[in-house]
Amino acid sequence: MKVRSKVFKRKTGRGKGSWVVRLEYDDEFGRHRCVERRARGKSEAGDLRDRLSDEIQKSLGHIRTGERMTFGDLADYCEKHYYKRAEYVDGRRVAGVRSLQPARSAIAALRQHFGPRLIRTIHKNSLLDYKVKRLNTPVATKKNNGSSALAQRPRRIASVNRELTILRRMVKIALSEGWLLRDPFAGAGVISVADEEKRERILSRDEEARLLEACKDDRRIVETTRGGKPYSIEVEHRRSHLRPLIILALDTGMRRGELFKLHWNDVDFERRVIRVRGTHTKTQRERTVPLTRRAALVLTEWRQSNKKEHVFPFADVKAAFSAVRKMVGLEDLRFHDLRHTAITRMVRGGISPSEAGKVAGHTQPTTTYRYINTDMESLARIAAVLERG
Repeated sequence: MKVRSKVFKRKTGRGKGSWVVRLEYDDEFGRHRCVERRARGKSEAGDLRDRLSDEIQKSLGHIRTGERMTFGDLADYCEKHYYKRAEYVDGRRVAGVRSLQPARSAIAALRQHFGPRLIRTIHKNSLLDYKVKRLNTPVATKKNNGSSALAQRPRRIASVNRELTILRRMVKIALSEGWLLRDPFAGAGVISVADEEKRERILSRDEEARLLEACKDDRRIVETTRGGKPYSIEVEHRRSHLRPLIILALDTGMRRGELFKLHWNDVDFERRVIRVRGTHTKTQRERTVPLTRRAALVLTEWRQSNKKEHVFPFADVKAAFSAVRKMVGLEDLRFHDLRHTAITRMVRGGISPSEAGKVAGHTQPTTTYRYINTDMESLARIAAVLERG
């Protein structure tokens, strides 16, 4: 790109007597562009000319857009072209993102903080300020007593890291478009994965038995009032649909999203395997997962009452799963801990971490090692080995 520049002292008009830098060039669409900037002296004007010319060359002329672009503008562009519903070709994602809602939530938080701010004014300290502010903003949650009142809990650093990761990608998009020439994340060190609280929750066999035992439908009489008069109502609690879901999570190590997207034609009862489609996985790689006898049996029984295309045709099970875990005193248990437990059990049972990683759908060995935990049983076994030695 050819940039023509001129440094001169204005002789007339409002800026009379001031030094001016004028740069002219044709952009990639053939449109003529002109940029003018004032300087405080001839020497400063020369330096400004060199800097502006370099910026125009490096950005292919787009830096002018970047000078006026706010974070809100960048967010609009990214949501339109990048953070949209995933599009697939031959089973491979070619555009968009798989998990759209988390990305939109992160961008909404970023918009609230940076909003009308020019993207060129976002520096390392701006990122640090955002991180501190978000960590000091508690999260509103529902109380465990079933009331409509909200409680508060500290915001997890992992959540803030995910928001900053979204922002880092948006910055990279701005850099690739030539709207930014400097990466504020370079050397900032604001995304600190090492500071994240690691989950090490493994379900014991006793806890598993209690959890599955609670997965039953029941009817209860609830006493309430209407119009100031007491009356009773029979309420049905459906929890039996959790049993096959929990067993499959524990016996296959599949992710929650993979389980909810599972079709009956992906289950091979004869060979006792499940095909996890590439479009349903986090890594977009298809894999085959073995079925235990227990999992095959519970799926066979479940199929008799569920004739729909999806094995688990529910939108979500958060409420039912939360109710079951509270019934058996496992309030600290999360659904993802079932996958965690499955992978740990694989390795503890003699399966190599590499094989366990393939079944779990990990692309990096380090990911599998994060799932392998040492509980009290493992520590006792290690101590016994050391004592023998």
